[in-house]
Amino acid sequence: MLKSIAVALTLLGSGAHAPQAADPLDWKPCPGDKVGMECADLEVPVDWGKADGRTIALKLGRLKATGRSEGTVLVAYGGPGAPGIALTQSLDWWSGLRERMDIVTWDTRGYGEQFGGLGTGLPCTWTRLPLPRFPEDDAEFGRLADANRGYAEACRAKDPELFAAMSSADNARDMEAIRKALGGGKLNFYGASYAGFYGQDYARLFPGQVRTMVLDGTWNHSAADWAGQQEETARSNQRAVDRFFDWCAAAGKCRDVPGKWRKLITRADRAPIPANKDGIAYDGRDLQAFAIGSAKQGAEAWPKLARVNACARAHINRYFTDGVLPTAATVTC
Repeated sequence: MLKSIAVALTLLGSGAHAPQAADPLDWKPCPGDKVGMECADLEVPVDWGKADGRTIALKLGRLKATGRSEGTVLVAYGGPGAPGIALTQSLDWWSGLRERMDIVTWDTRGYGEQFGGLGTGLPCTWTRLPLPRFPEDDAEFGRLADANRGYAEACRAKDPELFAAMSSADNARDMEAIRKALGGGKLNFYGASYAGFYGQDYARLFPGQVRTMVLDGTWNHSAADWAGQQEETARSNQRAVDRFFDWCAAAGKCRDVPGKWRKLITRADRAPIPANKDGIAYDGRDLQAFAIGSAKQGAEAWPKLARVNACARAHINRYFTDGVLPTAATVTC
């Protein structure tokens, strides 16, 4: 992801702009802000097919350019992750781009108080934890589908109208409303993970309004060959991990890390390893998912992953908590 952000710094911040109209939003300091972010509310329809119907509030967050602003970049991170405002406040990804661009993000529809968001929420009780067991056969797949359907139907019952309007296309139309509210200039967009689908749908719905777009860690939303798309994703994941293995060996940070990693995965598959939270345990597939996510962040994340890998073989429950790799500062062994 960090490599893609470096590309974003070039693509999103280069070239001349047409002048933008005045920003009509009422920007004020965000609640509890510590990084200089301003917030504003934008009302949009729940159902974009019923423009005169019920509305919801999108909470927008803005980090002004630290130098002379040449325009705005809209940022979204996908999910299941965190609301855009809280995540942007916690990350140090945008300092280079902010030298000449304003950074604007938003808490996407449904991310309300129960998920740490500031906009209109979808009142669901779903959480990412515990991580479900990966199904081994059709029967287990059916049970997992039934469990997921149960969560979804309980959520739908709380607000059927908003539940039915949570698609990537709905988010793309929200993006167009944000673009207009920011003054109407052509869109610069960075979308990570699932938010890459927002970008794909936006380009399909509003092709004449795109200036620059970076879609990071996503895949083709309209793939004709879904199996082939999945295979290419798997190959990309393997390349990312192999690059980490090569770096680790060349840097002298680890010896036979591929072999030791395979042993760790086998051990976790045989007996899932409990984490620090009751009811949470990680099997080999979980650990692979965490490691792939870290490996894909590039060279800046690799030293942390090397230390986690070394420590985790003996003390894995100390370093994998709630499905998140620890920060480098917390990894000691």
